[in-house]
Amino acid sequence: MSTTVTLRTAARLFLLVLALVSSGLAQSATEAPATCTFRAVQIQTGYTSVYGINNRGVIVGTYNSNSGTQWGYVLKDATVTNIAWPDAAFTSAYGMND
Repeated sequence: MSTTVTLRTAARLFLLVLALVSSGLAQSATEAPATCTFRAVQIQTGYTSVYGINNRGVIVGTYNSNSGTQWGYVLKDATVTNIAWPDAAFTSAYGMND
């Protein structure tokens, strides 16, 4: 009798796992694939870091100017806006709202 119970339990477990896997595969098959476009960002010098991007494509980050100062920046529609905290050694921008 214990063999029958064990086989029934194993069969139920197998069916449960099969149902979970099947539902996960069906869900992922119906979702639209994500698309991304990558591009290089370089502002004035070789050191430019991107730390954030919002849903509108506005990018924020940090770059080192030729004078050695580290600036934060906002890049929107190919226009760079520098961010510098007064008397700070460096400034970085890490996030952007939509």
